[in-house]
Amino acid sequence: MKKYGLFLILTLSLLQACRTPVAQTLPECPPPPPQNCQPGQWRGEAFDTSSIITGGRNRGYHWAISPVSGVNSSAQEWAMSFTGAREGFLTYSESSGGQRLKQIRLSADHAANIESEVFSEAGAEGNVSIAGNRAVMASVAAGGIKGDADIYIADVSNGVFKNGAPLTINQHVIWDSHPTLSPDGTVLFFASDRAGGFGGTDIWFSVFKNGGWTEPVNAGSTINTECDELSPFISRDGRTLLFSSSGHQTVGGYDLFSAQFLKDLSGFKNVSDDSLRLPSFKSSLFTAFKNIGAPINTAADEIFPSAPGHPDSLLYYASNQPSSRGGFDIFVLHKIPFRSNIAVNTPPRDKPLEKPVEELIEKPIETPREDVARDLPPARLEGTVINNRTKEPIEGADITVREIPDRTPVSTTKTDESGHYGVDIPVDKDVEVSAETGELFYDNLRLRVPAKDSGKTITHGFALPERLFLRINFPTNEFSNPYQFVLDSNGRETDQSWQSAIQSLAENLLKYSNIIQHIQFIGHTDDVGTNAANSLLGQRRVNFIISELEKRGVPSAMLRGRSAGENEPLTKRAGETQDDHRKRLRRVEMSKVLKK
Repeated sequence: MKKYGLFLILTLSLLQACRTPVAQTLPECPPPPPQNCQPGQWRGEAFDTSSIITGGRNRGYHWAISPVSGVNSSAQEWAMSFTGAREGFLTYSESSGGQRLKQIRLSADHAANIESEVFSEAGAEGNVSIAGNRAVMASVAAGGIKGDADIYIADVSNGVFKNGAPLTINQHVIWDSHPTLSPDGTVLFFASDRAGGFGGTDIWFSVFKNGGWTEPVNAGSTINTECDELSPFISRDGRTLLFSSSGHQTVGGYDLFSAQFLKDLSGFKNVSDDSLRLPSFKSSLFTAFKNIGAPINTAADEIFPSAPGHPDSLLYYASNQPSSRGGFDIFVLHKIPFRSNIAVNTPPRDKPLEKPVEELIEKPIETPREDVARDLPPARLEGTVINNRTKEPIEGADITVREIPDRTPVSTTKTDESGHYGVDIPVDKDVEVSAETGELFYDNLRLRVPAKDSGKTITHGFALPERLFLRINFPTNEFSNPYQFVLDSNGRETDQSWQSAIQSLAENLLKYSNIIQHIQFIGHTDDVGTNAANSLLGQRRVNFIISELEKRGVPSAMLRGRSAGENEPLTKRAGETQDDHRKRLRRVEMSKVLKK
């Protein structure tokens, strides 16, 4: 675990806005400004955390909401801020009322170990947001006015905060707090009670360009209300904004909400300051907000959402619901795996299922507790990476192990001069192992090593293609509503979703964007229908993939596509049925053009 040094003697502002009902737990708060806060009552349908959700060929899971053991106490626990997949900070209150930060490391999704105190000065309060070499947090200056919080930014080098300074966007005797950075560190969202909002505290944003931060812009009425909006959080992929609000329609008190960004945050730096302030820009910034719903939200207060990966898979937050040990505790929404009593090894991709998933999941099977499984030695995966066309070994290929479905990286390595690699694999976890380079594409392996194979060595080779064929399976003559799973090179359904397939492609393109000039897409169809109709259908399917890549942050300038329709068919194989041949024909072919 990295040691994070103190870059300034700060008191980090957590909830200095002191709004009711959260304000009741914080001492020495200024009176809140007047509000016309009249939230509606959320009447959505609570989801059943006991229901099994199919998650693969022969696996499933159910949701669980758990207090995070190892961090909660009779004091107040406010927020978990992540610096990696398994490590970060805990903000908590002492009995004296001052708040501090501690370093934590997750031992399981619902358990953490406190490793060390970060700040020793009494009165430290707040969350931390880190993106690249930048870190932001809020502070009330020593001896300052209660409630006059400012946002500070610092450089991060070798795990130490340096050169901390207040932002120029801060206003005197105004509460600016709860900062969160976009993944590339160029867009800052925060909560503030500054003038020009809708009432109470609103969520605002500022963009870093031309060496400074722009004048803050209110995030608009899609998010903000006449009540309080607090604790914004940008997901690691930059696509989702989570926040807490006492407005909109709530289960009670402060609830957690989410909204999807409709715009690529990395492109904000190219938008003029005047355009950022336009109502038309703000109104098209988000999808409609969504109350995350019960049983996550309760009649009590839920604040400070955060996630080390994608919040749809693992979500942390603070709540003062009656089950908490004292005031606010940290809770987590996570998945409990279920496995069938049939073999759990991943079947070959070219072999279709003999039974539907629903029949395979007959009953939950006892699996090792996550915290126990994490104490077991990992398995070892070894092999060679080659060029799929030349069959030559590849030196310097990147090997990455990710937990799925949230795709959190757990280990990485590179191949040696002979193309060989070796990497640790956590046991009793669904993982995806990928091998990739910038010049070529990637090859993926999905597996789950059972706990009984802890410490064993598994061998697997990867072959990286020069051209990638993505077979997203669409209904006939449709291009915007694909079936859930992609097809393999034989036209057979795999266990990989189309969203995961596009995410893998997006990650590869973004990772090596410094050497890729553009990627060329060619859409192909089968021979059913007219030539003109197939030409249009091939282009629409190319456009669908390009659109999905853009949503994942791939610059549009990198993406070029055309349709071949039915005019560049693959040769029919001996003994292949016409139906299987047509499935293979329906594909999008990709090739990279590298920078010179």
